Amino acid sequence: MKTDAFCYFGALKAPKLMPQLTALLPEKERGEVAAVWEQLKALPAGELKSRWQKLRESENAAARQLADLKARGKLELLPPMWRRRIYELVRDGERR
Repeated sequence: MKTDAFCYFGALKAPKLMPQLTALLPEKERGEVAAVWEQLKALPAGELKSRWQKLRESENAAARQLADLKARGKLELLPPMWRRRIYELVRDGERR
């Protein structure tokens, strides 16, 4: 699980439910989430959105690098729409 993403999403969409949601997690992840949550819960919504966007951009960039590495540079030969889809598939596959 991506701890930071979980906390940003929770802070933006359901801040009042975070204690209950955190309680459902395995013990190991609960501590990580609690530590990140303590840092995020006092931030204004605008700052949370900005940080979450930066996190997503960095994850997407990492997925593109990984896809390019696996394809050995051949992805540039594909149309942009197909490249974006491959990047999404790689990114989503890395989360599992």
